[in-house]
Amino acid sequence: MALFKTVWVHRVRRSVASGSPVLFAGGVALAGLAVSGLSKGIPLDHMAVVWGVLALWIMLLLLQMNAEYRRRTYDPTWVLRFSNEFDSDVMKRTRSRASRFLKDNKERLTAQTCASPDVDDLLDFFETLGFFMQGDQMTAEAIHHAFYYWIQGYYSAIEKYLKRAREDESTCWEFVEMLFDMTNQIERERVKNRHKVVALLDDEETEQFLKEEIALQPASSASLNTETN
Repeated sequence: MALFKTVWVHRVRRSVASGSPVLFAGGVALAGLAVSGLSKGIPLDHMAVVWGVLALWIMLLLLQMNAEYRRRTYDPTWVLRFSNEFDSDVMKRTRSRASRFLKDNKERLTAQTCASPDVDDLLDFFETLGFFMQGDQMTAEAIHHAFYYWIQGYYSAIEKYLKRAREDESTCWEFVEMLFDMTNQIERERVKNRHKVVALLDDEETEQFLKEEIALQPASSASLNTETN
């Protein structure tokens, strides 16, 4: 299972899927013709044309694969949809309440009685991101660009809560950890000094992150919404 948590496995799958079936089939036919021509002793000047066409086909296939690979890698369709949801007023209120809960209960996140519907909703959001990423509907590169700041911040704050939930049910939010691991691999690739990259935020950084998320909604408004719900 660990193998499929690597960015390169997804990149290989994307590369294979990027090839045009038509161009590939044409290339196989040309390669077969070239090999057949050599075995049958066709004049070299005639074979030069076949080899030239084959070389042109290889170049066209590589260009097409590169263009399709880049399109698949940076396709913004699903990222924009999830970004709109993440930045909606409803989700901002959820993020604010979840962050306040995580901040106020950081010492008891591993307790069985420690539960928050807002934290659960936030985990559900990241779980869906991870599910779409694992299904190659979204790439780790695109998700990293749009969400890494929040994935890292929330995973740092939520890790103990998540692990406690998965002790009760091993498949609970199973794609959240994978989402963090994959986007963190992208982060490591993009920084100059990879040895200084720390996967999780430290306590002070996590506290600051949660304060920023709490500020998305005033404390009084958060309390009012909680009572109303």
